[in-house]
Amino acid sequence: MPSNYIRGVTDADGLTLPNRFLNLFIPATNTSVILYVKNRRNPNYDLINYGPLPTTSSSQFSNYSGLAGGSGGGSSPSGNGQMPASAWIKGINFPSQASLASVSFNASGTFPYGTSDIWYSQNQNRIFEVAQAITPRWIRIGIDIPVAQSQQSLQDTVTGGVDQDFGWHRGWSYAVHLPWIHYGYDYGNDTNLPIYTRVFFRYAEQVVSLVTDPALVFEIINGKRNDVNYVQMPIVQNQSTIVQGLQQAYGFPTTTPGYPVYPDTPKGRAAAFGSAQTAGSYANVTASLAVTTGVAQ
Repeated sequence: MPSNYIRGVTDADGLTLPNRFLNLFIPATNTSVILYVKNRRNPNYDLINYGPLPTTSSSQFSNYSGLAGGSGGGSSPSGNGQMPASAWIKGINFPSQASLASVSFNASGTFPYGTSDIWYSQNQNRIFEVAQAITPRWIRIGIDIPVAQSQQSLQDTVTGGVDQDFGWHRGWSYAVHLPWIHYGYDYGNDTNLPIYTRVFFRYAEQVVSLVTDPALVFEIINGKRNDVNYVQMPIVQNQSTIVQGLQQAYGFPTTTPGYPVYPDTPKGRAAAFGSAQTAGSYANVTASLAVTTGVAQ
């Protein structure tokens, strides 16, 4: 599947290597979450042949109007894991056990945060980098963060998504799943053929810690290190679930969900390295972290 390979920083699928940094930039708030990747759980055994999409014959799809077989109304597939012709569906989570007949993935043991979403966590020291491939490869894939919140737009006016002319990939996706936030996966079949689906995941269950040293944060944000995987999060619409998730996971104040991005100029450095009483300075942000979560070093 396509990837954002960076030599010495990621593996061939674009997943961050251990002993590297992740700079998760959030355009909606012009902030970054800076994480240090300590190690990866289950390395080299991290391919999940998930099986069909977790849809059933009772799942309700919407139709593409103007396409062959599409009426603009709704339809249901004839069987589990299928997609009707000229149809799309949004808000899919991936269950962790075979509670649906269409799901072949059946993990042993008990998931700590429920079984409805294998990528959901409430552990601030774990994140999931998830590369997904689906067959047939022409299927449109989009991601909502959180579920039902479209994050694709053009000039902040026109909303994109699998039901629109833009805002999706065909056959693959990449996402960094943050704690305390359920993501929704969206799928579209814009052909006149009903299809059977199959999903494959290559994932990295990363053991991470939040970087709290102001000088290091500033270096990473300004691209002064070569051991950083820069990921622009597909978040162009701020939403309370995202802000609250970052507060719960890392202690960021709701007014500043992440480290503000300052340029490497005298004025930018002054703002970044202001006192703990200076709103938006890294000292101010990390002081909030220490009070809220005790993670500041």
